[in-house]
Amino acid sequence: MRGPDWAGEWDMPLAPAVNTLTGTAPPVGWLPGQFKVMGWAGGTTNLASQLYMPYTTGKGMWYRTIHVHTQTGATAWSPWVNLADVTDTLIGATPNILLVQDFTRRRGPVNTNGKGAVALRFDHGLGNFRDKILPLLRARGLKASLALNSRSWGLAENGGVTAAEVDGWVSEGVVEIWNHGAHHSDAVTRAELEDTIVTGLAELRAQLPSAQIDGWVVPGVGGTNYNGFNGGGNTGVFTSTEAGRLILAHHAVATGAIPGTVHRVLDGTVRQGMSHYTLDAVTGTAAQYQINLAATNVTGLQLLLHPSAVDQPDKVTTAKITEILDHIVAKRDAGELVVLSPYQLMLADAQSVTPANLVERGVVTRDRLVINALDYGVKGDGVADDTAALNTVAAYAYAKKARLLIPAGTYKTTGTVTFPWDLDADQAEIRYTGTGTAVIIGSDPGGVTARRAFRAPRVVKANRVTGWDSGSVGLLLRNLNTCEVYVPFVQDFERNLVCHGEGAGFAYTTVRLGALWEGRGNLDLTCNSTGYVNQNLFLGGRLQKAAQKGATADDPEAFQVRMVSTDDQLLGPNNNTFVGTSFESVNVQLHSVQLSGTYNQFLNCRWEYGPHRVLYKSGAKWNKISGGYNSWNIEEVFEGGALGGELEDVEGAYSSSSGVTTGQAIPSGAWTTVTAWRTPTGRRAPFNPETGTWRPRSGRWLIGGVISFVPGFTGRRGARIMVGGTVADLCELPAPTSSGQRVSLTLSTPIRLDGTQAVSVEAYQTSGADLALETSAGYCKVWMEYLGK
Repeated sequence: MRGPDWAGEWDMPLAPAVNTLTGTAPPVGWLPGQFKVMGWAGGTTNLASQLYMPYTTGKGMWYRTIHVHTQTGATAWSPWVNLADVTDTLIGATPNILLVQDFTRRRGPVNTNGKGAVALRFDHGLGNFRDKILPLLRARGLKASLALNSRSWGLAENGGVTAAEVDGWVSEGVVEIWNHGAHHSDAVTRAELEDTIVTGLAELRAQLPSAQIDGWVVPGVGGTNYNGFNGGGNTGVFTSTEAGRLILAHHAVATGAIPGTVHRVLDGTVRQGMSHYTLDAVTGTAAQYQINLAATNVTGLQLLLHPSAVDQPDKVTTAKITEILDHIVAKRDAGELVVLSPYQLMLADAQSVTPANLVERGVVTRDRLVINALDYGVKGDGVADDTAALNTVAAYAYAKKARLLIPAGTYKTTGTVTFPWDLDADQAEIRYTGTGTAVIIGSDPGGVTARRAFRAPRVVKANRVTGWDSGSVGLLLRNLNTCEVYVPFVQDFERNLVCHGEGAGFAYTTVRLGALWEGRGNLDLTCNSTGYVNQNLFLGGRLQKAAQKGATADDPEAFQVRMVSTDDQLLGPNNNTFVGTSFESVNVQLHSVQLSGTYNQFLNCRWEYGPHRVLYKSGAKWNKISGGYNSWNIEEVFEGGALGGELEDVEGAYSSSSGVTTGQAIPSGAWTTVTAWRTPTGRRAPFNPETGTWRPRSGRWLIGGVISFVPGFTGRRGARIMVGGTVADLCELPAPTSSGQRVSLTLSTPIRLDGTQAVSVEAYQTSGADLALETSAGYCKVWMEYLGK
């Protein structure tokens, strides 16, 4: 196959087109489907990837790449990978994103002020660590990490050291703890891997309650090496192997053995699988050379020692370790490098532009970087109107490209305050008495605010007594791109928090939610035809409503989350993800969630109290609600032809009735709806006993039934399934051959429903008189099974 010089996309519906393909085929061979080549060519250097999607169900979706080749035909393509087989990557990747964010928040930032960094790591061997290493660390004011196995305390190398003793070292601040697995042996099966990686972590945390254990240290286990994980020897194994995915799913950071990473870049970016320099058998000045290299090249270096090796034959001596530590301290005290813990090394940044860093280096003055609003005429006393002063200082901070600090206090405002640049205000409370928008963060329509961080103030509608001010907005986030926002608290507005794209997009932004309280609409994701609201991540938060201050039941204008386009609901927000958000309300809103976009997801959210109704507007499709407390009680409403999405609530969607309660009489010569069904059992397919109709949720269903008449002698018998007034399945039989013969008709049909169609079963007979249905259990029955989207 050619590379980027043939970049493009081809549709190959028939065999003749497929037969033109050459080169190594994926394992399923070349089949009718779509083929896409993506690449870049520069001189003789090309970068390319290929995506092959067969039309045949079950044949997967295949992908491969080539990093460098020439137009003359290099063959260094990577193997074909079936993307359908690696969706389990999300098991590790998605939680790890959140763990890294939390890890960075708690432990960062770590600024080295332009210097290289060294960190010390010790793997088990607690006896020698206590007796030979720990005194050296204490004497020099050095902190190190210990990598421990939760079930190895009794090993001889640990010299009787107890978990309580190690926990005391943690409290003292001289060590931090990394998970090294439950044991130091190989694990192959999923159960074995979970036991050593996940259960081992839980055990270690229980044994060392003072330790914050965020990291995984790869043990040298031999054998299958964790079924192909191979010590974290490349970035791919962290997502392509079960061990790697389990490690990422339960740890923020992990060591490894990626080649070329003994000396790591210090740019504040967390990278998994970084390697180390081992001291177990070091001689001469080899270790000092590596330390000097880190200082000279401004890189990060992690030194590893197994304490059990110290003073063993052909291994490092206590004297040599003392010499190495003294060299580190000399470099530290001379200002040539910094000494960090291994956790700190994961976050170390040698070129950060934080105030402390740049001020210490004399690049700028402190006033140039952080502007305190109280130094520029803002009062924050809850009495003076701070609207104008806040806008003035916000504009000044933006012009200086400085971070604006609004300290704790109460700030009365009567008009809109706009913050276009970095903001630190989560300890401040803005009490707004106007009727419009209280606070705007971001750009004007058409502009974009990119890669900025905002800690928004608390925003409260100060004068709400009953009802809401039509059109009032607490906090408007507009046209943010790749930003991070923390929203601590917004209360009592017509719309508490609005994320809006207009003339540009609100996209790729992470929003950490605190509490959105008592808004008629708590969180509104909106865009017009010139903007978009895509690919944002909303973390946590409590969205609360109560029947107070004029709130009424089943208010159609109230909502917890709404995702719509103001111009065309078919162009609604898409690919937005909510993780762990709590929806808490009685039935103030008619619909808790309103969706008109696509591929939006709610993962492990909490659906407190209720009822919670989800409205899929006509443009909604391919959305997903996945699990979470009380999700099984969510009611779905489909507007128009909405496909809606999936609702994974562990109990599924189905309905069945085992018979009719009375011998309903079917008149001769007329199709008649069966209404006397015994009360059905099921979910997501509500039944109306007055009309004898079901209304199943949108999606693919398998619907079947049996209709049996009491014995009769003359006339044909018939039964059919009706969907939206149209016949979906039909069964007819001739007249019985004897007066005692019972006639049963069986129906079964798969069908796609849009969530608005009524489903019923009709019966028919031509005996010349009314003929009753059989009431015995099982002779008349109906069942429906949801098959998914």
